Amino acid sequence: SDYTHPFGKDSKVEAGVKYSNVTADNDMKFENQADGVWQNDAGRTNHFVYEEQVSAAYLNYSTQLGNWGIQAGLRSEYTQSDGYSITLANRVKRDYIDFFPSIFVNYKISDKHQTGLSYSKRINRPNYGNLNPFAYFLDQYTSEQGNPYLGPEYTHAFEFSYTLMEKYHLTAGYSRTNDVIAESMQQDDATKATWVTMDNLARQNVWYANLNLPVKIAKWWNTNTNFNGFYMGFEGQLGAGYLKQGQYALQVRNNHTLNILPAFSAEASVNYQSPLVYSIYRIGMRWSVDAGLSKSFYNKKASLKLSVSDIFNPRAFDV
Repeated sequence: SDYTHPFGKDSKVEAGVKYSNVTADNDMKFENQADGVWQNDAGRTNHFVYEEQVSAAYLNYSTQLGNWGIQAGLRSEYTQSDGYSITLANRVKRDYIDFFPSIFVNYKISDKHQTGLSYSKRINRPNYGNLNPFAYFLDQYTSEQGNPYLGPEYTHAFEFSYTLMEKYHLTAGYSRTNDVIAESMQQDDATKATWVTMDNLARQNVWYANLNLPVKIAKWWNTNTNFNGFYMGFEGQLGAGYLKQGQYALQVRNNHTLNILPAFSAEASVNYQSPLVYSIYRIGMRWSVDAGLSKSFYNKKASLKLSVSDIFNPRAFDV
């Protein structure tokens, strides 16, 4: 439920409440056939029930003062959760309240130049499956299991933006995520069995700058190039060890749209990502080329499209 109350033509107050109730019942059964009879595999059968209720409320105020635009708000969320592994007779209940402030300030220098500053706090709750403590076996030596004590992660984000001619966009900022959810890999030295789970790492720090450049080469040929340079670092206790690593990286995406005929067009994109570090993983360089053709019929009421992703097939993870 939302409510908006205007103050004149340039200011308003917004308020609202929201309630959500989720039940995820994961009843996974494995059976083996012996002498024509299906028998339960107790080592792989699993029943996990997760219930979550979130009650939220927000208050937001925005105004325009000359060339200044200001928006400030506060959201509160009260969460109750109950994760119950019937198979393992393990139950974890949680009850907590959080507050999330945000503020956005924009300034119009002229018709061609605009700037902005913002701060916000956000929450990201763990996936329900990541809370299930049961082990899923991939093979004799590899398994994956959830962490019933996994908590949400909280991000504080600061951003500066600049827009030129309402066309070219530059953003730069910093975000700090506390209790970041990250994969943890552990091994039993006696059996050599390895399992992957999720843990709350102390923090993740990201510095970034993003530049978006649309260019019209010809009346029928438009391009858009996006450059994203960033540093991503992780630090904190993870499993049995202490993780502290990060790396500078670059992502580039170049799109082309060619309107060859009124009802016929072509698209192509080139993507590049330099090597980067993500949690415990070091991911190698990746690149790809995608392309497509489209044809419209009956005054654009119908269309036919043919597209190919990763034409040269290099988009493979090198970890």
